[in-house]
Amino acid sequence: MSGWNFADVYEAVAAKVPARPCQVQGDRIITWGQFDARADALAADLLAAGLTRQSKVAAYLFNCPEYLETYVAAFKGGFAPVNTNYRYGHDEIVYLFDNADAEAVVFHAAFVDLVEAVRHELPKVRRWYCVADGTTAVPDWATDYEAVVAVPVAGPVRGPWGRSGDDLLLLYTGGTTGMPKGVMWRQDDLFNVLGSGGNAVLGIGPAATIDEVAERLSPDTAGFVLLSACPLMHGTGQFSSLIAMNLGGCVVSLPSRHFDVGELLGEVQRNRVNSVIIVGQAFAGPILEHLDASPDQFDLSSVVMISSSGVMWSQDNKQGLLRHVPQAALFDSFGSSEAVGMGASVSTADGASQTARFQLGPNCVVHRGWPPRATGLRRAWPGGSRRLHPAGLLQGRGEVSSDVPHLRGPALERARRLGRGRRRWHPAAAGARLGVHQQRRREGVSRGSGRSVEATRQRARCSGGRHPRRAVRRDHLRSGGGGAWRLAGAARAE
Repeated sequence: MSGWNFADVYEAVAAKVPARPCQVQGDRIITWGQFDARADALAADLLAAGLTRQSKVAAYLFNCPEYLETYVAAFKGGFAPVNTNYRYGHDEIVYLFDNADAEAVVFHAAFVDLVEAVRHELPKVRRWYCVADGTTAVPDWATDYEAVVAVPVAGPVRGPWGRSGDDLLLLYTGGTTGMPKGVMWRQDDLFNVLGSGGNAVLGIGPAATIDEVAERLSPDTAGFVLLSACPLMHGTGQFSSLIAMNLGGCVVSLPSRHFDVGELLGEVQRNRVNSVIIVGQAFAGPILEHLDASPDQFDLSSVVMISSSGVMWSQDNKQGLLRHVPQAALFDSFGSSEAVGMGASVSTADGASQTARFQLGPNCVVHRGWPPRATGLRRAWPGGSRRLHPAGLLQGRGEVSSDVPHLRGPALERARRLGRGRRRWHPAAAGARLGVHQQRRREGVSRGSGRSVEATRQRARCSGGRHPRRAVRRDHLRSGGGGAWRLAGAARAE
């Protein structure tokens, strides 16, 4: 199936298992039926506020059920959700919301003072929704979020333009290479790259249709339970949570706004969590220390998977954790906001993978030299310069690998517009569709060439397809001897 839209999938899940928990935080339990109704109500209010097709809806929130409610409400209405780093200050928030063209913002009351200071600088924002959290009262100039979602509306809610697999999700990076930049994921691409309603580690295959997603679910059985210890504002926590929901599962958020290992392990035990999402050693180190100090304090027998992405996770730590959760698989993912699933390693009680060594994903290759020739990518062998790439990219200055489609029609017009703008296009499910970026001095087809997207298209000698393309140069891979390759300063790939 093509044209996947998350709202369509989640409505089918809610119809099949309405009483199953969907969101949990502390004592709050929101069932799938309640979640769907609340998202419908918010989507209806966004439409009433005058938002139009693909208007941007920013989530300026700590981890909470309202985070994913906001995203799904945006999906329902045909809008594009936008993540927001809650550690940003005044100038960064103004930049981000202006850069994203945000027309609605959902924020926790803890941010009232900062939002009050910036809102006059953001005239595009039509509606400010405040989520009460006990820190301060909802201000007069904001709309009370809970008052909106508590009012039932006739669903499912859709904009007059309907929904599409082309509808976007914007994932803003943290700005480690300059100011934050938005990766524009088509929902169809993102749903596919996140497993198409399946999970390979759990042995669940991809679904072919929405009906198949629903048919796999039973109201009489418990759903998959995921706890994201890391922020939902980052891709690791956000995308992992969407995977759990694609399975008709439940997403657990920690009650506190700071990382407390005892609270984390207690919530795992209380909610019978199946999957814990962390970000490398920063989380895994304290968890292991706590378990070593109090090995019998918590019942972790429900855990079947601990997943991490984005930060180093040591072999010694994995071996230590597996002593306490021998039934679990430890999944260490190597990727980026633009290209999910570039590599992975799985550790079990039978053996922990070496630190920062990954099996490259099926859509990722290592090539020799830069730029690659038009004849396609060449596999790496010891010696010389190496770079890591998603497979099937436009390479160099208009040169292409053999399987990359060219631009045409509306996609070309979007590429022209985006080339003048401030955003990056998304990768596709295969990690191959990376697009136009404002910093034309950077990597890929526009690097130093000054060519327009049209000129690049004319040089691309391949057929089919319909999405903007741009090569993105990856970090160098340096020889570690014995056929292994070290990603400079970070990871290895096999």
